[in-house]
Amino acid sequence: MAKEIILNDGGAPARILPFVAAATGSAGDPIILDTAGKTAALQAGRVVAGFLLTDVDAIGDMANVVMGHGCILNVKCDKDVTVGQLVMSGAAKLVGATNDGDAGDSYEVVGFALEAGDTVTDLPIKVLVS
Repeated sequence: MAKEIILNDGGAPARILPFVAAATGSAGDPIILDTAGKTAALQAGRVVAGFLLTDVDAIGDMANVVMGHGCILNVKCDKDVTVGQLVMSGAAKLVGATNDGDAGDSYEVVGFALEAGDTVTDLPIKVLVS
């Protein structure tokens, strides 16, 4: 059975686009595009390009990536994210954004957490992508 990461696109301008994978990953993982235009695991402080719609089992496979704004997706987030918290890029997951004046926070914010993390394991939770 396939994993479902798109919960509601609300008619938003989200698209599912194919890219060659430079790394493996699971449905719901946030990704970046590397300098060759291939999908790679998210790195802290990098701009999120999209989210894997399906698992990627091997480098060189096609990766189906959800890109766009205004949709609700199940996205891999840090276990400590709280409901309503802004989320931004972290290492291979989204993390809760801080309001500590970091210069990068304004462009790293990806959306809003609609659920809380489970406080034990980094798992996909509902995120409204902004």
